[in-house]
Amino acid sequence: ARLAAADLADACRRSREKVVRCLLEAGAEKDCKVHGSRKTALMLASQNGHLEVVRLLLKAGARTEIAHDRGKTALVFASECGHTEVVKVLLAADAGQEFAELRVKAALLPACEKGRLEVVRLLLQAGAAINDTDDGGTTAFILASRGGHSEVVRLLLEVSAGKEVPDRHVRASLLLAADKAHFEVVRILLDAGVARDCTDNEGRTALMLASRSGHFKVVRLLVEAGAGVELTDRRGCSALMLASAKGRSEVARFLLEAGAKDDTDNEGKTALMMASRSGHVEVARLLLETGAEKDVADPHGKTALMLASESGHLEVVRLLLEAGAATDCSDDDGKTCLVLAFEKDHLEVAQVIAGSRRR
Repeated sequence: ARLAAADLADACRRSREKVVRCLLEAGAEKDCKVHGSRKTALMLASQNGHLEVVRLLLKAGARTEIAHDRGKTALVFASECGHTEVVKVLLAADAGQEFAELRVKAALLPACEKGRLEVVRLLLQAGAAINDTDDGGTTAFILASRGGHSEVVRLLLEVSAGKEVPDRHVRASLLLAADKAHFEVVRILLDAGVARDCTDNEGRTALMLASRSGHFKVVRLLVEAGAGVELTDRRGCSALMLASAKGRSEVARFLLEAGAKDDTDNEGKTALMMASRSGHVEVARLLLETGAEKDVADPHGKTALMLASESGHLEVVRLLLEAGAATDCSDDDGKTCLVLAFEKDHLEVAQVIAGSRRR
C-alpha cells in the first residue's frame, strides 16, 4: 500500500492522468503522506497546478483538510503557487466542510505574500478575513506591501473600504514598502490616506527608512506628499543623518534641497560626523557645501576630522582639511586628529595632516 501511495504521489506530481486513474481504481491509498516530502497526492497535484489530476483525486474522495507537517493544506499549496483554477476547484470541494473557513484564512496570507492577485480575490470572495494575522501578527496588508505587490495592495484597500482595519496594519505596510523601495505600493497607500509621517517602534518614518536605504524615488514621492524632512527618530536622527551615515549622496542632496539641516542627534553627532566616520566623501562634500559646521565636536570632544582620521578615511580627511577644518583641536582625552591617526596606524592620513600643518 505504501508503494502504491508513493507511485500515486509521483504520478500526481508529474500530471500523469492515466496512471493516476489506474492507481486509484486499483485501490491506492489517496491520502497517505509520502515519505520524504510528507505531502499527499492532492497536495502535490495542487502545488504543481495539475487541474485534471486534482479533479480525479477529489472525485475519488481525497480529503482537502489534511495538512502538511508545516500546516499547509492543498489549498494553501495551490494558493501560494498561483494556480487559480485549482483553487476554484478546491474551494468548491471544501465548501460546507468543518473548519473550511480556517483553511481559507490560512491560504490568504501566503497568496498575498506571493502576489497572487486572482487567488487573493477568490479567497476574499470565499470569506477570508482581511484582518486575519499569522502567529507573528503579520497581516495580508503587510505581506503584500513588503513584497511590493501593488495590485494586491490595491485590492485589499478596495475590499477594506468601510471596514474596520486597524491603523497599525496599513501604517506598517507603508513603512515596509518605503524601506523596500516599493514605489507603487507607497504611492497607493499615500493616495489612500495613510499617514505619511507614521512611525515604527524606533520612531522612524517612511521617509527615514527610504533615506537610509537610498531609495531616491520613494524619498522624492514622500517629500512631495508632505513628509517631514526635519522629523527625528527616538535617537534624534533625521532622514538626512540616516542617509549620510549610509553614504546615500543622491538622497542627501535632495533632502538638503528640500530644507533639511545638519543638526545633532541625541548623542551629539551631526550628519557630517556620521558621513566622515564612515568614509562617505561625496556626502561630506555636499554637507560642507551647504554650510555644515566642520569643527563642531560631539560630547567626547571629537570633530568630524577626528572621526575620519581615527577611521582612516584619507579622502574625507583631505576634504575636511581643504575646507579649513581645525587640526589643533583635542578630544576629551587630549588627543588631536594627528594623534588619533597615528594610534590607529593610519600613517598616510597622519602624513596628510602633518603636511597641512606645515603649510
